[in-house]
Amino acid sequence: MVKVRAAAALTVGVVLAAGGAARAATDAYRERLDAAAARLAASAARPEAAAALADLAGLDENVPPASLEAALRPAVARAAHPLVAAQAALLLAHLADERGDGQAAEALRRPLGFLTHAFVVGPFGEGRASFATAFPPEKEAAPPALDRRYPGKGHEVRWRPGDDAVRDGALLLDGLLRPDDQAVAYVLAFVRSDADRAAALRLGSPGPIRVWVNGQPVFSRDVVRPAAPDQDAAGVRLGRGWNRILIKTVVVDGAWRLYARLTDPAGRPLPFANPAGLPPGGAAWAKPRRAGPAASLDDLLARRARRAGQAGPAAAAAWSDLARFLGWLAPRDRDEQAASAAARRALAARPDFDGWVLTADVADTDDERRRALESALAAEPPGSPAQRALVLVRLAELARADRREARAAAQLAGDARLGRHGRRRRAAPGGRAAPGELAGGGARAAPGAAAGRAPV
Repeated sequence: MVKVRAAAALTVGVVLAAGGAARAATDAYRERLDAAAARLAASAARPEAAAALADLAGLDENVPPASLEAALRPAVARAAHPLVAAQAALLLAHLADERGDGQAAEALRRPLGFLTHAFVVGPFGEGRASFATAFPPEKEAAPPALDRRYPGKGHEVRWRPGDDAVRDGALLLDGLLRPDDQAVAYVLAFVRSDADRAAALRLGSPGPIRVWVNGQPVFSRDVVRPAAPDQDAAGVRLGRGWNRILIKTVVVDGAWRLYARLTDPAGRPLPFANPAGLPPGGAAWAKPRRAGPAASLDDLLARRARRAGQAGPAAAAAWSDLARFLGWLAPRDRDEQAASAAARRALAARPDFDGWVLTADVADTDDERRRALESALAAEPPGSPAQRALVLVRLAELARADRREARAAAQLAGDARLGRHGRRRRAAPGGRAAPGELAGGGARAAPGAAAGRAPV
């Protein structure tokens, strides 16, 4: 490995000095695009097509948008798997937004069944520690009076419309509530169905989540992750008339947003209405009903990987697909490190160049990523020249990041010594203060930092 590292460093220097890094990266990304597009076109009707979508999503900033859009189109064809088609539609909507075509983006999102009209109350409690605490909104058997006030976190709270905080299918709770970390909130949506029907409520959340439909608990999961669409699936039963969906959402840190959409149990579009405002007076409320199961892409891909076993090309492919998907939408708890665990199982089944690169892609630390990339360079059979060059560029980027961190650590150590001695170091020759020091002693203030406050 030492020889690989030395060879990598030497080759990186040659590539960069020759100005070939950009060309190599462009060629490598084009190869990745072509390979993922071919896999997606061949597998669009099956759940494993989500792995090709994950690869394409990772190329968003590295290939021309028109090329990416063309690669995604087969996944929204009529024959595509409905859960794959939904994710492809969201990617295409993002590209439409990027080129300024909001109407096209909305046309892609509208059939997906997102709940875009809801009421919100919070914050309550202390984040994950309060997931088991039943705050007043979840104790109310009937639809709540929306003008009722509750004791919240640091101040009184009441229900408020969340419609204006919906963006791209997500309800941005951190745009409505303060504080917006280590907290609990409730989201209430009213849905009208013209018939009694089985459905799936597909959810994405940054933390623990619990759901009631018409007062009956239907889903609960204690998990911390970044929110993304369709991370979970809850089987529900909509009754004829008005149904109330109550969601308890918890945030620990990061962006607080909630995705919720209704489909049929397989993921296909479902007829329902989710109008703005309250149901009319005298509305017919549906009764709680027992629901059947609903599967998520995580469920389907994990089931396929387990069936594939531990050895051979089929096992390597199945575990690789699961790793790509988990690294993309992150449906499991972040402490599980599920994507890297699946990549290791793929690598055990087939230790090749692509397996090591995937392991680097989903690694949880820079050290793990570096070791995987170095192993990729030593793998047999080797990757294409463009792919190997991209690995070298990535190793160079990690090396540069290490140097920045080393400089920052040295600066912090110097600041600590300065604070310990209570005075600045001796001026540099010529009477000038050393870099980063003021003539009057102490560290230089960060640009924009207010007097008396530490820079953020």
